[in-house]
Amino acid sequence: MLLWSHSAFTWYRAGCHPLLGEHACDQDGVHVWTARWDDAVVTYLSNHRVGQMAVVPGSCFLELLAPAVEELYGDAAYELKNVVFERMLVLDAFFLKRPVVRVSLKPVVSNDRIVKMAAYAVSIESVFGAAEDTGSSLSNGVDERWTRHATMQVEVAQTTTDKVLSVVDINGLGEA
Repeated sequence: MLLWSHSAFTWYRAGCHPLLGEHACDQDGVHVWTARWDDAVVTYLSNHRVGQMAVVPGSCFLELLAPAVEELYGDAAYELKNVVFERMLVLDAFFLKRPVVRVSLKPVVSNDRIVKMAAYAVSIESVFGAAEDTGSSLSNGVDERWTRHATMQVEVAQTTTDKVLSVVDINGLGEA
């Protein structure tokens, strides 16, 4: 019997997630992570193809939220809602240009007096170009140089009782 064990990717370094990058927060509570994906990340992701094009899988955009939520809230339950994939992120086959990827979480203000969830509007964007050409990592307004790939909402449980996960007996699934 082969036991599963977690092993870190060789391109992962502690303290800064290789796909998510550096974190910043502005005075309005907008959290932004910006990362210039290096050759190792682009090579790893280039194995996903649509036809002859190397594209970032949609699941990668969804997975970017896990380390973002963990950085802000620790090991908290969260839910993604209203996920919209707008444009594919096509990777340069010859790695002449590497993308800078930006993940923005903008707080959603609730009119409810009792808020049990932290809610954010999420935007995932990229730009190709020199680091000095990408501008500020905080997105204040629209910048035409950035291409938006996905939008969604994320709701983070503020207490462990907010989200109750049901336990499924996987051994009994095949029985009818």
